[in-house]
Order: sequence, then C-alpha cells, then structure tokens
Amino acid sequence: MDAQEFKRALKNIKTPRKVMHAGSLHYLDPIREKYVPATPEEEVRQRILQYLMKVLRVPKQAISVEYLLSKAGIDSKNRADIVVWYYEPNDGYWYALGVIECKAPDVDIMTVDVKEQVFGYADDLLVDYVVVVNGVYSCCWLYDDKEGYKKLLKKLPEYQKMIDKDVEFDDYYKTPERFKFEELEANKYNLINKRSILGEKTNPDHLTFLTNLYDCLILDKNKMPKGKYRCFELVEDYGVRYLKVGNSSGGKYVGYYRSFKVRKNGQEFFMNISIFDYGSESKDHNILTVSSDSKGKNHNSLQYSLKK
Repeated sequence: MDAQEFKRALKNIKTPRKVMHAGSLHYLDPIREKYVPATPEEEVRQRILQYLMKVLRVPKQAISVEYLLSKAGIDSKNRADIVVWYYEPNDGYWYALGVIECKAPDVDIMTVDVKEQVFGYADDLLVDYVVVVNGVYSCCWLYDDKEGYKKLLKKLPEYQKMIDKDVEFDDYYKTPERFKFEELEANKYNLINKRSILGEKTNPDHLTFLTNLYDCLILDKNKMPKGKYRCFELVEDYGVRYLKVGNSSGGKYVGYYRSFKVRKNGQEFFMNISIFDYGSESKDHNILTVSSDSKGKNHNSLQYSLKK
C-alpha cells in the first residue's frame, strides 16, 4: 500500500483518548487493558490496533500485544509488537497468523535491522504474514518459515481473507531489468552507492564483473533449466528469497538470495547464493555465500572471498 493510501486509511482511525496517568500522558490499551505511555511509537501501535479491529475485522480476542515469545515455547526473551491469531476448530488450537512490527514515524522501516527483527519473529512463530508500519508507510509480505520471503502484498487483507490466503500481490515491485553488457562499466558503482551491497573499498577493477554477477543472481527473469546436472538434480529455480542465514562463528547475513530447489542422494533441499560486504570498512572484503537449509534453518556452507 503506497504512503498516501496508507495515510488515508489511517486518517479516520481514532486512537484511545490520552489521559494523565502517573504524571504523564498515557493510552488505555484496549488489548492489554492497561495504561501505556503515549510515545510516538505507541501512537502508531494504537492506530494499527484500531485499524485491525475496525477495518480488517480482526476479533479482539485474536490479537496479542507485546507478545512474549517464550509463551509459545520459544527460547527467547523477545516480544513481538502485535501478533494476530486464528482458531482452528478441527483441533481446538489457536495459531499465529501474522506478526506486525510498529515503529515511530521517523524510523525507516526498510532497513536490514528492522527486517531482521520482524522476520526473526516470523521464523519463531511460523506465521503467514509479516507487516512493518511506522504510521506513514507500511510493508506487508506473505511469508513461509521454510521458504522465506515470498512476495510483497498490496495491503494486509481482511481477517477472513488472511485466513483463506485471498491476497493481492503488489505488481509495483517487479524485478527490474539487468544492465546491458555495454552499460555495466558506466554503472559499476551501483552496488556501492545505490544498493549498498558491496563495500566502499572494493577494488574498482572488480566492480563491473561483480555488478554483472550480482544482477545475474538477484534479477531472476531468466531461470536455470530443470534437470539432472553432473552431481545434483535441479528440481526448480526458485527465484529470489529474503533470508536470514547464519554461519558457524555465530554471524548472520540477512538479505536477498537466489534459491534453487535441489535433489541429491534422494534428499530435497534449498541451495541459496548471494553476495555480501563482509563488514570491513578499511579493506576490500566482499564474499560470495552459498547456503543450504537443514531442519528448517539456513546455514552458510561456503563464504568465498571476492578479493581476487
């Protein structure tokens, strides 16, 4: 949903009245049923709560606020801003349907840190929907904990449509065209200055090649043919996914990966490839990462230096 449409949608949403409590302005939260300080972030949260209940028709009993993940049996002290649940009558259990992260209006919701935070909650709670809002902009994804990032949605649908996965994808975010070969040299600083993929100290002699390689991976208009290769079978070129991938030293790389569904020795799994700046500001240190999923978690199997 674009900024103007989102602001219009929230314009007529009234937050609970601010009241003096313990010497400062507070809201009486309708879900938690307690007084909470009226911070800019809390105002966004209160507007979204009213939007969920009054516009999207989410039942009050299907909403949790500042949900402690440990309540779901997760070994974590983190709290998710808002969790939307649905009741499954066949087994009598409530399941997490979506997680919503609320930020103050001056916070950029598309940074890696914000995405890492909310997609981490999505991984833990096994939800279908991931939403980030700051009262001005919103971003909503249909998500799968094993397959990772799927597609941006135009907006979060009404509650029953959420359950039925009756959604509209956002055509605005189409895969852009790759640079033509003769355009690469003129655009070789694109991955540093515009997309922040490569480090500023990257050897300039390598930038044209790395730009072409990255676009080959991430701009997935052309697919790798299915079939049997020398040491594996390609089941499907799965395209681009937004993933959080860890390594053996405890580091993690969050961003866009090109994913391939592979079969080998009777087992089927994902292989994911991407390029990242290793995080060194003083020297040329970019890496090509190759990861695979194991028991629902993605792990870097190779971090290949791109210095040479």
